[in-house]
Order: sequence, then structure tokens, then C-alpha cells
Amino acid sequence: MITPKHAETRQLAYSLIELLVVMGIIVLLSSLLIPAIGNFSTGGFTSTVSSLSETLDQARAYAVSKRTFVYVGIGEFKASGPTDQGSAGTGRVALFAVASRDGSRISQTSDFATKAQSISRLVCLQNVHLMSADEIKVSGTSGGLERPVDDSVKPLDSATIVAMNFPLSGTPRYICTQCIEFSPQGMTKLFPSTNLPGFIEIGIAPTKGDAVPPTQKNVAVVQLSGLTGRSIVYRP
Repeated sequence: MITPKHAETRQLAYSLIELLVVMGIIVLLSSLLIPAIGNFSTGGFTSTVSSLSETLDQARAYAVSKRTFVYVGIGEFKASGPTDQGSAGTGRVALFAVASRDGSRISQTSDFATKAQSISRLVCLQNVHLMSADEIKVSGTSGGLERPVDDSVKPLDSATIVAMNFPLSGTPRYICTQCIEFSPQGMTKLFPSTNLPGFIEIGIAPTKGDAVPPTQKNVAVVQLSGLTGRSIVYRP
């Protein structure tokens, strides 16, 4: 016979099946939410650095697996501006990838609309600043950012200014001013240059909305090997 005390204990306990059902519901809801928010990152800086590195790695992987040229447009926009429209300013880094339709190299951005196809949605990294070569140099000296540095390392802002539209056709919502090219062999260049660098360097730093703090120590640099296209992240 079950005493009242034992009956109360049974009512408060959960069976393994009940726990598994609850966990399954949580996983299902998470999978529905992630696609909606995954392309507009407002998380911590470490998460933002990972998003940048992973997006570049995915572009390289696509180029190699599909044996085609892939181009990643990168630009910085106003953090407080509307999310569906990039306006001039700082605090929001946007990037997206396109691929050559026939596998051949595209030599100018005006051909992207007819010779390329989008292979990713727009990725926006909020509260982030694209650092100039001089800003990276200062942070490296004062913040202990140790990494390979020589004449073969080409900062992102050393690339020729381009106008890479997202979306490719119709009214552009974002116009990225820098572009990175991945070849079918995985090699990486600063578009539209044909010179193979030792490394391409992308520096980012956290912002407070549209404002870039005057002193930056919590920064990150993503270096892409020109020969292999693989990314390496450096932090102080």
C-alpha cells in the first residue's frame, strides 16, 4: 500500500520519457529560431569573430568543392541604421558570397550581376568595426597581438575599392567596398588584383553602437593564407 508520503514523492518526480519529450521540444524550437536570427549576429565578440572566420572558410570550401571562383564582399555600415539597408557609417560589418556561374574568373564587379550567382544570405555582424592597417598596427603594438607580419601580408583596406551589390540584381540594399576572391584550388586574393599575397589580413574590433572606442585591446585579426585560403584567428 502506498502511503501519502510516497504518493507525494511520485507526483513530484519526472520519468525519463517525460524529460526526453521536453528536451525534444526545446531542440525543435531552437532549430526553428536559428535560421531567423543566425544571419544577424549581436552576440559576444568571440562569437562574432567565429562567424567571420566560418563564413570565409565556407566560401573557400564552396569554391574547392564546386571547382569555381567565389567572391566574398565585405563592408562596414552604420550600426544604428535600418537592418534591411546599409548606410554609410561604422559599427556593422556585412558580408556575402557569390560564385561564378560557369567556373571562370570574373575580372570586374560590373559582371557579377550576369556572370555570378548568390550562394549565401547576407551576414551582418553588429557592433563591430573593420580596422584599418594603421589601427591593426597600433593594437598589435599596445595590445600584444602577435602574428606573422611582413611585406607579404596584405591588409583588407589595401585592396582596390569596389562596388559589390547585395542583392546582385535589382535595387542594392548593401554595397560592399572590399572583395576577397577564392579560386577553385582554394587560393585567395584581394579582388580585382591578380597578385597572390602571402596572407590577407582582416582586423575587427568591438564598438559601442556607431562609436569606436579610442583604445582597443580586445581585437581580433583573421589571416587568410594566399596559397591555401585557410583562415587563422589571432587574439591578444
